[in-house]
Amino acid sequence: MRYFKVIFFLLITSTCIASLPHYERWLSDFNEAKEMAQRQNRPLLIAFLGRQWCDSSDQLEEEILDSGAFLTALENKVVFLKVNIPAVYEENALVDQYNIDSCPTLLLVEAGGHEIAKLDLSSIDAMTINTLLADYDRVQNDDLCNLRVSELQSLYARAGKFADATFKQTLLEEGLKVDEGPFFMLEQYGHLLAEVGVKNRKSKTLRNRIIARDIKNEQGYRRQLAIMDFEALCNETLAAKAVIKPLMDYLQKFGSKDVENAWQIELKISRYLFSRDQIEDALKHANASLKMAPEAKRNEIAKSVDYLKTVSSKAQS
Repeated sequence: MRYFKVIFFLLITSTCIASLPHYERWLSDFNEAKEMAQRQNRPLLIAFLGRQWCDSSDQLEEEILDSGAFLTALENKVVFLKVNIPAVYEENALVDQYNIDSCPTLLLVEAGGHEIAKLDLSSIDAMTINTLLADYDRVQNDDLCNLRVSELQSLYARAGKFADATFKQTLLEEGLKVDEGPFFMLEQYGHLLAEVGVKNRKSKTLRNRIIARDIKNEQGYRRQLAIMDFEALCNETLAAKAVIKPLMDYLQKFGSKDVENAWQIELKISRYLFSRDQIEDALKHANASLKMAPEAKRNEIAKSVDYLKTVSSKAQS
């Protein structure tokens, strides 16, 4: 008889737990959540919310975070924790520790407290979070050697969400070993530009290697190089002519064969020259962009042309 009472009690208890509202699956104490995460060897999913003052937080809770589908999809993968941020700033150790500067923000954190990834509103769904967790686990376990190049490229693109930059570096190094195309070489080139600039010997050598793989710009890598060089030069103290030279060289060599993108490059040059108060040259490139642009974009560019004409007329009067 006592045995049946125990079984009955367990059944009642489990039924009650199963019927708890979804929000009760979210913990509110960081130490408790961290202890549970370590015990279960799972990461934490921390939701930083502004209840009663942030409409986006209220909507996120109602439509996603407290939904059965979201919780069921992740309940065996993470430990849930909600942190409420008051409307009036009060010192909060977790907010400071993880540099939370917007609300709402979701954070994936290792059981030990190390940040894995920050999630913006556009990526707060169970599928995206599960994909990030799988990516994280794959890189952690060095399970990359059997991936196809296309899979490595996709994984590298998603790795931008990870807080730990070594993840992306690990993928870059693996990609450079196996990718015969310039995808990972372009990524490496971007790192070099940030570190040593366009004119450094290492940058020039790698640039020439990339060009050799797409001499006729059939894959568009020559265009990407030109834009990357231009953007890097924008950060240097140079004459405007020197900054736009990579784009001008590209247009001279490939502009007539790449009309689909040439209009955007002309517009990019125009906007840069306008920022340097070179109105007449900016107008010239805006007009060139207008001639090549697709119909859907011409009205917008025409407004820019008219504005530049107005500025030019005022400057001359």
